[in-house]
Amino acid sequence: MKKSIQEQIFSQIKKEKIIPISAGYYRLMRIITWSILIVIVAISAFFGTFLLQDSIDFFRFREIGGSYIFIPGMIWGMILLVMAFAGVLIFRKTPTGYRYGFFRDIFIGTIIVIIFIFILRLTGIGSYVHSGLVNVAPNISDIIYQASSWNNPEGGRIAGTIMEINTDELVIRSLDGQVWKISTINAKIGSMTEISTNERVRIIGTIESSNVFTAKRILPWFGKGEGKSILKKNFIFSE
Repeated sequence: MKKSIQEQIFSQIKKEKIIPISAGYYRLMRIITWSILIVIVAISAFFGTFLLQDSIDFFRFREIGGSYIFIPGMIWGMILLVMAFAGVLIFRKTPTGYRYGFFRDIFIGTIIVIIFIFILRLTGIGSYVHSGLVNVAPNISDIIYQASSWNNPEGGRIAGTIMEINTDELVIRSLDGQVWKISTINAKIGSMTEISTNERVRIIGTIESSNVFTAKRILPWFGKGEGKSILKKNFIFSE
């Protein structure tokens, strides 16, 4: 007597010793998959914030005729591409992701990441994490941000640690250990720049004489980003 289709299926399952997978396993895998996607979106948003802040910094510097290789942008951009590729591949493994086209998945993911980038930017969380990364790993300043290129007063830029804050003047110790007097009469200060002793800053301007420098713009140390120039904390700065 010929077996029914149902009997054939059960016979084949028994023959191949196929063990059924519980619904709980699939629920667990779904949770893990979406958790990984959330982590990827968060990481992408943070590195997107780094890229945005460093791009603003780069173009601010270009405005006054400065030039350097935009290494941070290259690195953050490559990380974002890797994250985007991984995110799309994982998303397409979900019950929802496979329904849409590849490019639509990329578009949706990009919009989500951009929204989170601006949230991190507006709340200051992105700058906090960015500067924390630079401080925890000092080599980032030297390798990625070419900090040594800011030890060039003749070329219009100098960086160092604030030692004293006086009326219309800062005293800083530059990266090579020299003490400089910085005139701040017409200096503009970035919104994320903190002017306090022992704080590191970058300064764009012109050298006047030996160890005297006139500041045009004062920027925060790498990682804190830079926004609109505003009066902040100290009366010595003006627009």
